[in-house]
Amino acid sequence: MLSPVYDLPFGRRGKYLTNGWGARLAGGWQVSSIVQWQTGRPFTIYYGTDNSQTGENADRPNLVSNPNQNAPHSVSQWFNTSAFSAAPLGSFGNEGRNAVEGPGYVNADASIAREFPVGDRFSLHLRADSFNLANHPNFYDPNPGTDTYGSGSFGKLSQAYDQREEQFSLKLIF
Repeated sequence: MLSPVYDLPFGRRGKYLTNGWGARLAGGWQVSSIVQWQTGRPFTIYYGTDNSQTGENADRPNLVSNPNQNAPHSVSQWFNTSAFSAAPLGSFGNEGRNAVEGPGYVNADASIAREFPVGDRFSLHLRADSFNLANHPNFYDPNPGTDTYGSGSFGKLSQAYDQREEQFSLKLIF
């Protein structure tokens, strides 16, 4: 994660536009951001039924190859679904815990803000924020509750984090 904060170099305390109306308008602004890069989280594939007949409903399919190799990494098929096969009835399956790597997460938020003095005791704080500035789609892992081995949604990404959001605020500080 990266979170820089930068005071723009304008106005009385800056290098540029140090006096006049330009200094009054452009001075005192601050920009900041939060940038995140994360690899995908591992998750486990389950059966949708009690294949082991133990009443636990936590059975897994058999793993026949690496589901992360030759994976399409698309919304319609995130991992290699042919890397799994049905376990024989009455068995638990041999897939280990967290065998599949989910989609990564890349996000950048940004803001610009300025404080305007109002008399000796008050000030107005103006701020504009943008969340998911690039409007980059970040997907959740396939849902382990509904995306089970053999289901129609097996391997598909069906949910994403929020799209870009803009927020403006004005705050009186006293």
